Amino acid sequence: MTGDGAQGHSALAGPRLPARIGLLTCLVAGLLTGTVATPATPPAAAQGFNSRCATISVSPHVVKIGQTFTATAARGSGWAPNCGDGWHWDLSGFYKVLSGCQDDATLCELKATIPTETHAPFYFSGLCIEGIGGLQWDSCDTYMIVPPGGIIEGYVRTPSGAPVAGVFVEALSSTTAAKGTSGVNAPFPASGITGSYGEYVLAALSPGSYTVTPSLRNTSGAAVPATFTPPSAGRTVGFDQVAIANFVLGCPSCQLKVFVKQLEPLRSGLAVHSIHYKQAPVDFMGTTEPREGAEIPQAVCESGCVDILVHVIEPKTHKAPVPYATVSATLGQLRLGSLEIDGRMVTPPAFGEGFLCVPSASLGGRDEKCGVTVPGLRTDPEGEVRLRFWAPGVVADAYTTLGVTAQCAAPCTAAKTTSHTTLHVVPYLVFQHSQQISVEDLELLADWAKGDKSFTSLLEGSVNEYNILHRALQIFEHDAIVAEQAKELLEALEPIEPIVLTFEIPLYINVAYEAMGMFAVFLEDTGLSPIGIGRPPFEASVNANPSATFLHELINQLAVPDIFKASDGGFWWASAQAISKELASETETGHLAFQDWSLTTKVYEVSHCSVEEKMGFCGPGYGNRPGSSVVTNAGIQPELVFVFTLLRGTVKLQDGLPVEHDGHPVLANEVPVLQRSFAVEYDADAWTTTQQGLAGVIKDF
Repeated sequence: MTGDGAQGHSALAGPRLPARIGLLTCLVAGLLTGTVATPATPPAAAQGFNSRCATISVSPHVVKIGQTFTATAARGSGWAPNCGDGWHWDLSGFYKVLSGCQDDATLCELKATIPTETHAPFYFSGLCIEGIGGLQWDSCDTYMIVPPGGIIEGYVRTPSGAPVAGVFVEALSSTTAAKGTSGVNAPFPASGITGSYGEYVLAALSPGSYTVTPSLRNTSGAAVPATFTPPSAGRTVGFDQVAIANFVLGCPSCQLKVFVKQLEPLRSGLAVHSIHYKQAPVDFMGTTEPREGAEIPQAVCESGCVDILVHVIEPKTHKAPVPYATVSATLGQLRLGSLEIDGRMVTPPAFGEGFLCVPSASLGGRDEKCGVTVPGLRTDPEGEVRLRFWAPGVVADAYTTLGVTAQCAAPCTAAKTTSHTTLHVVPYLVFQHSQQISVEDLELLADWAKGDKSFTSLLEGSVNEYNILHRALQIFEHDAIVAEQAKELLEALEPIEPIVLTFEIPLYINVAYEAMGMFAVFLEDTGLSPIGIGRPPFEASVNANPSATFLHELINQLAVPDIFKASDGGFWWASAQAISKELASETETGHLAFQDWSLTTKVYEVSHCSVEEKMGFCGPGYGNRPGSSVVTNAGIQPELVFVFTLLRGTVKLQDGLPVEHDGHPVLANEVPVLQRSFAVEYDADAWTTTQQGLAGVIKDF
């Protein structure tokens, strides 16, 4: 009966337990040191139990044959009248009663005798008292009878210290057994198998010298190739003495096998889709049909993240570890590549942090256990674990190492192992444009750069009758038309966040809008649309005006509303100054080459998923609810990196497009004059659906 008084009997109770445990490998580990020891308590797995009605305690718990041991009984702390006034001693083990042990006695003195029903080195049993005159309850404590003779014990582990179960250990005698040693059961050879903690015990050995040898064997008993350190060990034992022999299994074939498979290509940033994509213009993931037996569609990485399949098998069976393997995954340090910027090699930073997650069964990207290290994962019945790596945004190739460690417990006998896999993050070049700067624009830029910080040079008169303000208005109105067309295409597919444009550029003749006119020239020469660039990632409506952030990087620095000042940080202003200076020098020497200037624009997608849960999740889909800034998957952090290069040379065009080699435009007499790069956040839906000429667009999933 259990401690709360419920009816029933323990498997340890008296005659109900001739508990023969062959080698008691995991129970006796650490009990025997020097000569046969007597521990204060039995192994945890071997302890008995006490009812609330009464308690029993055996001392010592490990006894030699012929040794005296005692048991004491007393009322339990939860005794009640229905427990009865006394108890009955259940005396059916291998011992001789010396005194006490009658009903209701508090003391029972016994002498251990030779077990006759086991040939194992130990006999493990329990001594119990039972209720009389009340409830049916019993309380038991355990004891272990140790035959006389020598003992060799030890463990088998891997180089990392993990226990190895199921190793066959044999002790062969190299001396003649002692004569006339009464009661010694000395089988030749003595053998045993390591338990779940890697320990073994060989007992009842005749005094003498032994060679202890470990080996691996399959289910039919045949030896399996393995390397142990040391291969064998010589040990000498006397009567009732203990020798220790430990071994390390160094055979790689005995370790678990871990296979790590990257399921998709891995490139940086949000996946930019074709206009007819049915889920979202941009996101990190798509969805496919549910896996077999599942009801929910499967989320699959397309860009910015990658799904990883870990498969673990036992080397001997080539099957999944039973009942499972425990898997831990860790990311190494991110190694960043380099680019040539401003005529020198630089290492651009990463945007965001790389981290691992366990994909959830449902959509929405609500991944679990995210972090640089993901411990304690269990393999499924197929021996598999699925991971997801969220990559940082990069402008140059980047690498990191994924370390996956798997280990298992009994009945799996393989040692733990670690597999290392390199994850390669490819930059995502979403826009590339090369354009020769026209003679009119070169003259315009050169004259613009001659003005002071108030941009007054172009307001004093026309330049070759070129109306820059009218040109700017045409460019911005064109963007508005493109945005409206994109909105109509998208809304024809499904309800999405409408692109509501706010157009507020009257283009009056004043200092501020001369700069806006030059910005319009820049947009025309680069092929860029400003819609959404430098804006919050999610907006209730989209503003068509260029953002102050974008203007600051390209033209000027906004000091106060409607007043612009020149800044060395503006790429287009710096380009105008460079062109003006060089053309002025050529004019003095009489060598004009107005047409030998080109502008190259590259835009990299470096959006990333935030590791902070408070930011939100990053599953399939992206955007805000129509007419609001309440967002779906707000963990997505949209960001672009712009790289602008002013070149002294002529772009080679073919059918109106620049000729490319390995993704780079080929230029004649290429002389880089100026190169700048910067990163800005952006409204990805607005820009990608209105920006023409995007490269690397992912088609319908």
